[in-house]
Amino acid sequence: MPVAVTALSSAQIAQNKVIAVNELGALTPSLTFEQSSYSTFGAYVGIRGQKTNDTVLSQSPSIGIYIDDVYAPSTIGVGLGNLWDTNQIEVLKGPQGTLYGRNTTGGALKITTNQPDYKGLYGTVQVGFGNYGSLEDRAMLNVPIVDGKAALRLDYVHVSHDGYAYDHTSDRAVDDADSESFRAALKLDPIEDLNIVIRANLDNGHSGGTITNLEAVKPVFGVGGVPTFSPALLNTGLEIGSLTFQQLLPFLAPQFFGPPTAADFGQVIAGQEAAYKKLTSYLRQGYNPNYSGTEDGTLKDKGVSLNGTYHITDDLAIRSITSYQYAFQAGNDEVDATPLHILEGTGDQSSLDQFTQELQAVGTGLDHRLNYTAGFYYYYLTGSDDSPGELELPFLNVTGSPVHTNDKLTDESYAFFGQGTYAVTPTVHVTGGVRWTNENTGLTASSTAGPQNTCNVPPPGGVNGAPCSDSFNNGFHAFDYLASIDWAATENILLYAKISRGFRAGGQNQRGSVIGGFGAFAPEEVTSYEIGAKSEFLDHRLRLNAAAYHSQYSNIQRSVLTVTPSQQTITEIVNAAAATIDGVEAEVTARPIPPLTLSANMAYTHPRYTSYFSNGVDLSNIMFQDQPLWQFNVGGTYVYPFVVAATEASLSGTVNFAYQSKVNFQPDEQTVYSNGYAIQGGYGLLNARLALDIPRYGVTLEGWGKNLTNRKYLSGAVDVVAALGVGVGYLSDPRTFGFTLTKKF
Repeated sequence: MPVAVTALSSAQIAQNKVIAVNELGALTPSLTFEQSSYSTFGAYVGIRGQKTNDTVLSQSPSIGIYIDDVYAPSTIGVGLGNLWDTNQIEVLKGPQGTLYGRNTTGGALKITTNQPDYKGLYGTVQVGFGNYGSLEDRAMLNVPIVDGKAALRLDYVHVSHDGYAYDHTSDRAVDDADSESFRAALKLDPIEDLNIVIRANLDNGHSGGTITNLEAVKPVFGVGGVPTFSPALLNTGLEIGSLTFQQLLPFLAPQFFGPPTAADFGQVIAGQEAAYKKLTSYLRQGYNPNYSGTEDGTLKDKGVSLNGTYHITDDLAIRSITSYQYAFQAGNDEVDATPLHILEGTGDQSSLDQFTQELQAVGTGLDHRLNYTAGFYYYYLTGSDDSPGELELPFLNVTGSPVHTNDKLTDESYAFFGQGTYAVTPTVHVTGGVRWTNENTGLTASSTAGPQNTCNVPPPGGVNGAPCSDSFNNGFHAFDYLASIDWAATENILLYAKISRGFRAGGQNQRGSVIGGFGAFAPEEVTSYEIGAKSEFLDHRLRLNAAAYHSQYSNIQRSVLTVTPSQQTITEIVNAAAATIDGVEAEVTARPIPPLTLSANMAYTHPRYTSYFSNGVDLSNIMFQDQPLWQFNVGGTYVYPFVVAATEASLSGTVNFAYQSKVNFQPDEQTVYSNGYAIQGGYGLLNARLALDIPRYGVTLEGWGKNLTNRKYLSGAVDVVAALGVGVGYLSDPRTFGFTLTKKF
């Protein structure tokens, strides 16, 4: 069955120096990544306008990530540089679930690593260094144990670099990284028709945190319903309008000078516009030189899986995929990018355990005119999320903070699925697929507020003498489908049309308050209509793939900032709206001459809300979160073979330029004070690689560079101006370059 998919081979991954999942957006139309505000190594992943904009365990991602057919339960590790020894990466677009794995509404990333083989004892060692003190150490060893029966493959990766910025206030590096990954695979073929692969992985990462820059300030904001002067203004060293230091004292130290009077607030409000204009002009000149903000983060994950296939006959095979995964992250967050304790989390940590079991029957029938897959999928996750201090405002002497949440979660799902493709004629095929999913989620939430640990859970869990916790359970089920037809119009042109439907379960919010409660959110559903063409011309030297789609998107799950009836500020998941998404994608690969390969791809993604009301306000005209209207990239690789001293060698160069248009990271949170400061304008990134390859000695020496023009841009933003008086942006990596030596033996 033809599908909209971008496939990257191991050669393309190496040529473009892709070492982490979050670098794939530069090579794939419609794929986007936004820096997570909760995890240094994490990101929000989107395809065709569908994205999860939080990393809470109670919400499943819109995009499924699979590593060797095992579903990754979270996107907290997509920034780890562990794509070493990868055979292929596929980016599938549109609803998935009738063929394998979990049910997802937006698409899937499938990462396939190299299996052990019986070709002999061999390996690869790679070392590299670059600016910002970057170091890369990688190794692979393939060991045949019993010829034709057992083989082992071992991988090791270490990637580190110094901080891309320095925070002089806390006297430490910002945006540094140090990670290690271990991977082992054991291949067994005990009898002729039975193939087994057992895998294990272990990843560790640590970072001083993402560069966080103060982007916007609202001079007067409200805490607990009381207007409060924003201390973030002091961070700029600017005169605040026409106010004198004496006039500021009631705001800075009310315990000594008494609370601000109405006249004091009047003076602030009178001077705030001049101060705001001066401040925003100052901020937009570049990075905030006084304070960058830090997030000290640690990530650990490990897992094991068993993938077994038994060929009952030549036309029928049974496959089992069993896996266990564990992930843990912890951090100390300073989110507001000022030296003051405005928005801070200390000792935040979360963990999850995931078990999955998948059974598949894969076969052919009806004189090989029918190819089919039928299966069962079971998923069970338990997790905990502990946030000891989500919000602190001691500088303002504000009571009711910090808020301490401690949550226990479960998610259990099972599904039956099947898909078959039937050859109506030699050139016309029809495909049908169905999936029935049942999912049950559970949450036990505990929340306290203020220095006295006042219970923050509504009744009955928050009644006097109760344990200050409450439990919630939700059940969901869905019937999804896929139908398509394809026609080989000529030997080199294939046309297709497809309709598919996907589902993402709802759940219960992990964060709440004594009055606001812990609200539930409903499942999200997408129905996508797509037409496309795949073609090759000029004796396979020109390949052109194109697709156009229309998606109907309902009960969209969004993480939004909410002020509860008890005047506490929390983030919660809501069913924001309904929308339609229209898009066009095209990919071109050409080889005009044998040494030269050129590529280009384009994506036009146009999402529009058909309805969106928040707090009684119509927001249907706002932009979709972090979704560029246009994306494209162009690139090429030229290989020049030559002979020196009777030794064959080659020199290859790869250049890639990727562009995306304007994005808005938080369109539904903006006020007059933050408007435009959660928006990143269109920008392009230039990457390049030059490599000398000497096959006789198994040696490759390469020089590489990323973001060669040193483009400064935001990879994410948090706009809490309305609630807390500040807006911050996450700054992306600067220009990096280095050299890498690879030796095969």
